[in-house]
Amino acid sequence: IKLDHNLSTNDRLGFLFHWGEVLVIPPSGGPAGGLPVPLNNFRDEDSHTYVYRANWDRVISPTLLNRVTFGHNNWWQIRASYNRDQGWGSKIGLRNVPGPDLLFPQINFSSDYLNWGRSEWGGSGNYLWALTDDLTWVKSSHTWKFGFIIQQDHYDGYGWHTAAGTYNFNRGATAGFLPNGTLDGTGATGNAFATFLLGEVQSSDITTNRFVSDRWRYYSGYAQDDWRVSDRLTVNYGMRYEYTPPTWEGYFPDGYSNFNPNLPNPAAGGRLGASEFAGEGPGRTGKSTMYEAWPWGFSPRLGVVYSVNNNTVARFSAARTFGSVKNTGGSSHWNGFFGGYNVTAPALPASSAFNWDNGWPAWPEPPFLVPETLNGSNIPYWQPKDAGRLPEYHSWTLNLQRQLPGQFMVEAGYNAQIGRHLTTNLLSLNQVDPEIFYGFVRQYGPAGAINLMNSAMNSPLARQAGIPFPYPGFPGTQPVRQALRPYPQYLDINTGSDGGDRSGRSSYHAFVLRGEKRYASGLTFLTSYVFSKTMSLRSDRANAGDGRA
Repeated sequence: IKLDHNLSTNDRLGFLFHWGEVLVIPPSGGPAGGLPVPLNNFRDEDSHTYVYRANWDRVISPTLLNRVTFGHNNWWQIRASYNRDQGWGSKIGLRNVPGPDLLFPQINFSSDYLNWGRSEWGGSGNYLWALTDDLTWVKSSHTWKFGFIIQQDHYDGYGWHTAAGTYNFNRGATAGFLPNGTLDGTGATGNAFATFLLGEVQSSDITTNRFVSDRWRYYSGYAQDDWRVSDRLTVNYGMRYEYTPPTWEGYFPDGYSNFNPNLPNPAAGGRLGASEFAGEGPGRTGKSTMYEAWPWGFSPRLGVVYSVNNNTVARFSAARTFGSVKNTGGSSHWNGFFGGYNVTAPALPASSAFNWDNGWPAWPEPPFLVPETLNGSNIPYWQPKDAGRLPEYHSWTLNLQRQLPGQFMVEAGYNAQIGRHLTTNLLSLNQVDPEIFYGFVRQYGPAGAINLMNSAMNSPLARQAGIPFPYPGFPGTQPVRQALRPYPQYLDINTGSDGGDRSGRSSYHAFVLRGEKRYASGLTFLTSYVFSKTMSLRSDRANAGDGRA
């Protein structure tokens, strides 16, 4: 719907509304084909889009025009198993799982049989509002423009995909015995469905309900002038300022988690490097954000057009611009606020994690807002002075255009753009110091150094080499390379999660040659040639996740 109305000769109002929906719903009798209800893996999907725009144009004087615009976008989506909200947990006897009646559990068989059910219940909502004002003032040979933008974005995401659990069954619990009397672990005997009938779960996963919300704002103002210096020379110059405050949590779970390299970790012998949590309360930082804003987003811009003569025009422009700082990366910075659990059967001959009739083993209720929350796993890191840095671009162009006889025009130009502080995943803070590895190479040779790095800490090779345990209680089954990390209590320190790493760079240079021929019949012939070079340091690092040097 679009409406325009002239209130007077000086005032005009405009309004626009757009609505869209994508709806995927199986027939009322259930999906056709595949396994019957509730064993099928079908889902419902519902997406809605609402767009609102309103603007007011005001002619203040013959040389002064103002426009005010307000906009709002609202998009939300839900995707869920067709078998949701039917009380299946009570019907089939699920015990000690977070949401027994929300979904039918997903049951997987290692071979020979189709899997049952679907583990999916979740969605997201994205909301945005923006207010802008633009003022144009024509005075003599100048056309001045001033304006500002205020914008706020919302992201709400929720999911409870394994509320009733995912259960995996294999042949192990029904496997036969080898001639020597030991249990057959080759997978050649036994039956996954027979294991299911006995209720012997080989492995299982459950998660608690997850609802996360992000909020971020954007402020910008600008001033520019189109100055007609003479009939031959026009200059455009201006300045823009942009500011994005740090992302803050909206409604739940009232805080973020983040890696702090200077916080003692009590479960790692007091070594530095631990989880911290935003928000108010015990174990919290007392702040609503986890990184600092960058307040220096000034963007000067310059453009020059000069007519050398009636047939030749030269153009030059240069600008500094910025990208936005937003993060919608799932639940990477809410570790400790939600729970995810897995149980797996130990090595043979014990071939069951638990029996279905006995219910899921006991599991702790979140939150876990303690420094050692993510010990032994990956931890996300918004670097305090890097995560809020606006991605930055410097660009410039030089162009010369010449009109030749016979309605033929040629144009030659040079374009360039340099990117700095770009979002990437290059930084590896927890990589083993290469000098340590090179020392092993000098002592044991390349093959021997690699073998030592991959050996367990409690192996004779590591003990003979005198590799110290980094802290009391460090698992002896962990490899030497893990013990030699700067923060051995963690695997990878993920600075790329949700835009915490701004170490990316890029460069682009191009020479452009273009020709245009116009014919009397209205036909135009165009041809062009571009010679360019692009270099980028924005791709992910390789082999850093396991601590290799």
